[in-house]
Amino acid sequence: MKPSGNERPYELFPLFPFSILNTVVLFLLKIEGTRRVPDYIQIRDEDFKLIAYFKISNPRTSLVRCNLLDHMDEILQAAAQLEYGKIRKMVIFVETKPQS
Repeated sequence: MKPSGNERPYELFPLFPFSILNTVVLFLLKIEGTRRVPDYIQIRDEDFKLIAYFKISNPRTSLVRCNLLDHMDEILQAAAQLEYGKIRKMVIFVETKPQS
């Protein structure tokens, strides 16, 4: 399959007929809320494009949309340790399986 340039790094497609481990680089940002607005987490890719933006209290829906639900525990643990306004680089390993 020839890449068209429209694929995002977290939407990985294998080129081989077996499972492959791919690395994905993500950046986490923790945004402090106010009295009325809750705290949020941003996940950005290597080009710093926004992948996900969600409340710390409700990450599931956003992580499902960007295929990162398997790494929810890692992401939330890193976000809990992150200070407000700081950026943290995260490298995750994604196993991709061939399309039938």
